[in-house]
Amino acid sequence: MGSGHFLVFALPLLVRLRMEEEKLSPQAAVVAVLKDNIHGLELDERCTQIAAFNVALTAWKLGGYQALPSLHLACSGLAPSATEAEWMALAGENYRVRNGMARLHSLFKDAPVLGSLINPLTQSGNLYVAEFHKLAPLLTAALTQSEGQKTKFENDAVELAVMAQGLAKAAELLAEQFTLVITNVPYLASGGQDDILKNYCDESHPDAKTDLATCFVERCLSFCCPGNSIALVTPQNWLAQDNYSNFRKFILRKSSWQLATALGLGAFREITGEVVKPLLFVGRKETAIGGHRFGATDVTSQNLPNDKSYALQHNQFARVNQLAQLQNPKSRVSFVTEASSERLSKYAHYSNGVQTGDLPRFSLNTWELPAILNGWSCKQTTVDATCNYGGMHQALLWEDGDGVLATFVREKLQSENTGAWLRGKDAWGVKGILVSAMGSLNVSLYLGIFLTTILWPLFPTTSETCPQFGFFVLMPHTTMK
Repeated sequence: MGSGHFLVFALPLLVRLRMEEEKLSPQAAVVAVLKDNIHGLELDERCTQIAAFNVALTAWKLGGYQALPSLHLACSGLAPSATEAEWMALAGENYRVRNGMARLHSLFKDAPVLGSLINPLTQSGNLYVAEFHKLAPLLTAALTQSEGQKTKFENDAVELAVMAQGLAKAAELLAEQFTLVITNVPYLASGGQDDILKNYCDESHPDAKTDLATCFVERCLSFCCPGNSIALVTPQNWLAQDNYSNFRKFILRKSSWQLATALGLGAFREITGEVVKPLLFVGRKETAIGGHRFGATDVTSQNLPNDKSYALQHNQFARVNQLAQLQNPKSRVSFVTEASSERLSKYAHYSNGVQTGDLPRFSLNTWELPAILNGWSCKQTTVDATCNYGGMHQALLWEDGDGVLATFVREKLQSENTGAWLRGKDAWGVKGILVSAMGSLNVSLYLGIFLTTILWPLFPTTSETCPQFGFFVLMPHTTMK
């Protein structure tokens, strides 16, 4: 929930609904919504405190100052600060409570890393909500002891009980099922994750493990009651990139899509310099059947947030067949209707670029060399704007594929099989079109030389021009259409 933005936005809407449907006063509706409808989880303790303040302040603005019920907000990123034995000691001789405290300790030992990914219902022993409630009397007793009163709890035990009570509330929410789950998911590719997070995602989210964002999409679905909904802001790369194909198949089969909107860069007024292209996604926890269609639109071509907002309100949404996406290559999701376009793959094929693993060591700009010397080969890279010729300012220390670069990669991979990095050999010597796979997908002509890994070279598969794509066959002196 971050610092409470989604909750603060939802609170007035829910208050108004309950006022209209149940004929409640604003004061009574505020209390009812806080007791029944609003729940929040957050990894960061300080953000949780700010969210509680923001929700309370909004509630008072709506209904006037009044005593508010306990808020259903909790920090899911707190780890026990004591040993399991010390936690169990809080329960005295009560075996059931001791067992509950032990499982609570085990559940949250990695909470600062895992946060709301933690799912008590999938853990050994299935921590159900009722068991968390059974811990409450013990924790309350620890909290209400006066400082001068001699109890079976030492002073530090009171602090342990405070922590345990907070974790019990987080565990209660983590084990709950909800009508609507809304969030802006965190994102971090598996290559940037530490061992705890990576191992957890590998085990608990095998189809979504490529990125933390897709793991959270799965987790949000697991928060939902059957037939209920998620509404998420996620990166849009999982719609098409190859390494998300298993996740696409899972979510296309296990959920019913309602809305998918690609926003592109620069979507938010308050955020600058972002590198993620966000997607607005709404889906239900139910299997799509037959010819089910979802609404889809793409406003990535609009550069400013206000323009994107206007386009969202006025563009006509395509009605896309959900299950038909499973028939696409690698189940890539397309926002076009079936009859509106042919696939580019009918007319062209593509390749990839070389990935050295240590670019500053093996790649130079041409102005750093007196000439393209022996051992160095020309390399093409991305362009900032579409042009006939561009990105031709780098050289690669290739040495006919049998020099220090090849040795470095073999040692790094601890194998003679270096094919994973040596991509694009089929493109060498073939002319085509280069697509810079970043930002606006700018293009230039390709000369058949080495490529960086963030370029896609396209080659015509026929000897004829394909006017419907603005495509062309490269011939001497040919210009781009």
